[in-house]
Amino acid sequence: MPDARTFGPAARPGLFVRGPPDFVETLGTRRVNIGHDRSWIRLERFGATS
Repeated sequence: MPDARTFGPAARPGLFVRGPPDFVETLGTRRVNIGHDRSWIRLERFGATS
């Protein structure tokens, strides 16, 4: 569902994802899988690491 409400890769949005490690990794991976450029994605993890 979130994919339907975000800017697509063609818009070249800068993306910042911040949250628990599992959330950040999942969302970052999904963005890359649908075609977003890795260089436009910033990830920040916080909280427990396991």
